[in-house]
Amino acid sequence: MKKRKILLIVFIILSIGLLMVYSSSHIWAQYKENDSFYYFKRQAIFVIVGLLLLFFFSKIDYHLYQKHSLKIIILATILLVLVLIPGVGIVRGGSRSWFNLGLFALQPSEIYKIALIIYVSDYISHHYHQMKKLRYCLKPLIVMGIGFFLIMLQPDFGSGFVMCCSILLMIIITPFPFRYIVFLGLSGILMIILMIISAPYRMKRIFAFLDPFQDPLGSGFQMIQSLYAIGPGGILGVGFDQSIQKHFYLPEPQTGDKNLPDDSLDISFKNVHFAYEENREILKGIDLYLPAGNFVSLVGESGCGKSTITGIISAKNRGFTGEITIGGVSLSEVNESDLMKHVVLVRHNSYLFKGTVEENLRMAKLDATEEEMKAVLKKVNLLGFLQTQDGLQTKLLEKASNLSGGQCQRLVIARALLYDAAVYIFDEAASNIDVESEELIMDVIHELAKNKTVLLISHRLANVVESDQIYFLKNGEIQEHGKHEELMQKDGEYHHLYESQMALENYGRQVNRDV
Repeated sequence: MKKRKILLIVFIILSIGLLMVYSSSHIWAQYKENDSFYYFKRQAIFVIVGLLLLFFFSKIDYHLYQKHSLKIIILATILLVLVLIPGVGIVRGGSRSWFNLGLFALQPSEIYKIALIIYVSDYISHHYHQMKKLRYCLKPLIVMGIGFFLIMLQPDFGSGFVMCCSILLMIIITPFPFRYIVFLGLSGILMIILMIISAPYRMKRIFAFLDPFQDPLGSGFQMIQSLYAIGPGGILGVGFDQSIQKHFYLPEPQTGDKNLPDDSLDISFKNVHFAYEENREILKGIDLYLPAGNFVSLVGESGCGKSTITGIISAKNRGFTGEITIGGVSLSEVNESDLMKHVVLVRHNSYLFKGTVEENLRMAKLDATEEEMKAVLKKVNLLGFLQTQDGLQTKLLEKASNLSGGQCQRLVIARALLYDAAVYIFDEAASNIDVESEELIMDVIHELAKNKTVLLISHRLANVVESDQIYFLKNGEIQEHGKHEELMQKDGEYHHLYESQMALENYGRQVNRDV
């Protein structure tokens, strides 16, 4: 009777899970696969296979696992080693954590979790009363440490963390002395902190969690959209399948697994359409090409679609139609974490957090040397100023409010230079700052464009004159494109906008001289 109740609960939970999978994914499934039930059916197959495995393994006497616990943990350890070998293990989500078995993929870290629980359970059952002594606890802790080390080589922090927590809980219920438990707990906390600090993207996730609105279109986007998904409906929600956040406001249910080439990258748009709302199209069949190592600019009046294009390239805007490739790889197939390694987006309001200049720079490159940091600061003409303060140890207030707007933006660009990506996107990076800083930033961008792919968005056309190619957008369409001289000869809208801006700037300079 008890078994039936347990099975009934399992079936209910699985059914609710499948229902939620359909609710959250059917929009994306219809868009990507032309089948709204695509992800639901995939998950249903996994559920059926899981239930069959459940019934199969439930018929096996658990004493058999106990008898072969050592063999099981050795086999699981071998699998963890094999998956690290290129050509044997495959990369997904930036981690070499999977075996490709054709119809499905196998993640050995999941096998190791179960194997370790079996091994530690068997060990505790034989040494329960001896666990008062530290030396009897060392063996399972060492085995756990080996597994954690191999998993972190992939890397897969989440799996390693869950595994360690499971084993530590098993050890806590033994007569293991409390003082050692406290020591293990503090050691674990210290390790977690070091693991977080060692990876800039983990730090970024934490800052985004604490204050997602500091970068609403970047690292905080998912958190904000999650808040929006919960907020409108209150405790009871808006009702099944009524949420609007699933309409391309949250990440895809399944991201790409391809990595970009390590050399210079070109970017191609072919007949790309995009809309934030169903009946309001922002991009209307965009065709553009950014050759590797070229300096390309997007210009046009506000609302024409410039920032939307940068958002698409940096995976902030999803749900486009058409074909986009980066380095010959379709954007929809690129692993998002790998994309972030190759594409850097610098906005006019990029975030600087409270701390030292060095700490802010190390967000881009953890192992950066002092010479490397000073070199990028020198490029943006900040080193001299900082040397009059405390150098790299100069303290920054929240959002670097103790620096001028121009200094903040130059520091942001210094951090971007330290990252050393293949593609740099500057979205109004030189706007709303003093003239001197604007000129310095543009000099840096021009220098960077000599060996990197650079995309510049600027409302000030004087900044794009030296571009290899200029695309003039209007109402979500490319009206004109070419070099500055070519566009001026066409006597089109670009020409008239440029002339009007120059006339206005000349008038402003004349007024200032008169004053």
